[in-house]
Amino acid sequence: MEDPDAGAAGPGPARGSLIERFGLAAEPADEGDGADGAEVVPGAEELFWFRWITGHQVSFILWRLIGQLVHDASSHPAGSRSQDEVESMLVSVRNYVRGYCAMLLYTATCPRGLYEDMIRPSMRLRHPSFSGSWAPDYWPIRDLLRGRRTALTETVEARELVEAIRVQRLVHEVIAARLVPDGQSLLRRSAFRSGDLRVLQLLYDNYFLTLRGAVTQHDVTAQLQRRLVAIVRDCAVNGLHPEGHGAPDPIGEPWFAEVAACEDGIIGILDEVAGSDVRMPSAVTGARPVGLG
Repeated sequence: MEDPDAGAAGPGPARGSLIERFGLAAEPADEGDGADGAEVVPGAEELFWFRWITGHQVSFILWRLIGQLVHDASSHPAGSRSQDEVESMLVSVRNYVRGYCAMLLYTATCPRGLYEDMIRPSMRLRHPSFSGSWAPDYWPIRDLLRGRRTALTETVEARELVEAIRVQRLVHEVIAARLVPDGQSLLRRSAFRSGDLRVLQLLYDNYFLTLRGAVTQHDVTAQLQRRLVAIVRDCAVNGLHPEGHGAPDPIGEPWFAEVAACEDGIIGILDEVAGSDVRMPSAVTGARPVGLG
């Protein structure tokens, strides 16, 4: 993913999980092996474009959900919530951060050549300085994802969340090294550095097929679940690294081992996300991805 300034598998599927409800495989297919006789999608460009757009759309929803919980935590004084409420909130945020790790890995499965020849130019066509820093949902959680102290991470109960954030930062660094080894983002390469942020955010949303408006909790849940099902089905049929497009070579130990563990557990991670409580007001202004109808 274009840098906006990335966990290990959880327990087995809970009752009513994505895996059980849709009869999906609990692990990604081996590279190149379709699940249940299904054929691997032959069009690499179409497959990786789907992953690029859909993975970002899921990330926007996860960022929005994390942002709502960060806001709730910062707007309530310490001790105003029960221990069960605090633990439930921390588990949800941890799962969403892990889900974002999974989306970083999912979108970054495209070969470097395809990224350089198709994806990166498509962003440049929208704007020479196209940047993840324009993502509207990222800024409210920037400090959290950068590992800075927040109301959610300053307690001893937040150990698993802090660890998930650490792995997210590691994943982000590894992916940047995979796709942009020279470290030169479009923003850094371009002479165009300024502009109306509202217009830039609109360009960003438009590129990722995302509309914004009043959405209900049900809307958010439906959008998220629909995309998670599509992603899990993709991984179950095509594998995380489809035939002919295998996993990149390891980039240093012990970093790669942790990233590989996250890749191996991607379906379990997404299942945890699907099972998390969606905590939002009855109606909020948020993202409404339109890529899957």
